[in-house]
Amino acid sequence: MTPWLLPTTGAFIGWLTNKVALTLLFRPREPVAIGPWRLQGIIPARRERLAAAIARAVQRDLLSETQIAQLIAEIDLRGEVERAVERAIDQRIDSRRIEGVPVVGRVSRRFYDELKRRVMAAVASRARDYQQRVAHRIATRVDVEALVRARVEAMETTQVEALLLDLLRHEFRYLEWMGALLGAAIGALQLLLL
Repeated sequence: MTPWLLPTTGAFIGWLTNKVALTLLFRPREPVAIGPWRLQGIIPARRERLAAAIARAVQRDLLSETQIAQLIAEIDLRGEVERAVERAIDQRIDSRRIEGVPVVGRVSRRFYDELKRRVMAAVASRARDYQQRVAHRIATRVDVEALVRARVEAMETTQVEALLLDLLRHEFRYLEWMGALLGAAIGALQLLLL
């Protein structure tokens, strides 16, 4: 017997078993009857549980309703609101026409500027209250877990597979090669024991 046969065979078997195991995570996509047994990939067979687990993890560990509400509450909207109100006022009131009338124009321009300043300040202060109400509504009415679960459940099996492979492709290759390495080590150990 050649000395490299056992380690090489062990490496091949280790790589192949890990490759098959990783493939069986996704395939077959649809159940296949083999005698009294039904064979289906783990992920397609347990899609609903996977969707629920992903949704729980996202909500618990990544992005909760409270975190979204907090992010919205922390946005500084005052400047944006003031600019939007100023543009709206300028579009609706043509101050250039009034300025063309000699005495009335000066008085009207000051009145116009003061009115615009007050309206902008009032709207900007109310915008903060509105922003807080929106943040509170999100925190109490948005269910991140349900949204994520519904989104994952709505995905085609091939989409779920592609998503997971994008995330784990490197790790899957690592597992395949670790199987080969472990198989080669076991083959080498067998060779030493013989």
